[in-house]
Amino acid sequence: MPIVKIDGEECKVESVPDECPRCHKSISVLVRSCGLELFFGQREHLQAVFQCPACKLLFLGMYRVGSRSFELEFVEPTHPVKRTFGPVDALSPQFVKIFNQASAAEAHSLDEIAGLAYRKSLEFLIKDYCISRTPEDAEAIKKEFLGTVIKDRLTDKKIQMAAQRATWLGNDETHYIREWVNHDVEDLKNLIRITVNGISEELEYDDYMKSFEAKPKVVAASNT
Repeated sequence: MPIVKIDGEECKVESVPDECPRCHKSISVLVRSCGLELFFGQREHLQAVFQCPACKLLFLGMYRVGSRSFELEFVEPTHPVKRTFGPVDALSPQFVKIFNQASAAEAHSLDEIAGLAYRKSLEFLIKDYCISRTPEDAEAIKKEFLGTVIKDRLTDKKIQMAAQRATWLGNDETHYIREWVNHDVEDLKNLIRITVNGISEELEYDDYMKSFEAKPKVVAASNT
């Protein structure tokens, strides 16, 4: 069990971070400073200032009193890793932007708004994908409800079913009463991931088929 020192006094902590919340590298963290928060003379919290040996930046660890030691509650600031989505990045840059903002909100414990943002990112993904398939219907697609677009314009059954269920969970994030009480934001993210994977496979398939449309000319080998 790790030991930290505060004014020469040793305090046991359950753990210290092994990943930097800012650069996300695996580290053996450096403890730069510690302090106790007291309430009526009793220890309530321990605050530790850590430094990442990789990026050299500082971050704070907040501990609460546990049964045998101080237990790590959270670290801050956190810089979430920006996600990329292969061929979907070019198809729907707005989806990528909104999804990463939702991820940042979740990383900062803004869980009540993260789900709404994930739901918004899904709408951009689906509509941008459908517009790329039928650009002549772009204006109609932009105005249609997401559920209608999924039902009437997605032809791949797996993509359609995953997107539909992601929409159900995303809508739950905007309503006073939840309908799908056995599912949460993690399920919403997983369904968005499945939807993205399905769309990515179709885009990659299309690119390969196009690359074989024009047969290359055969060049005779030189005898020299």
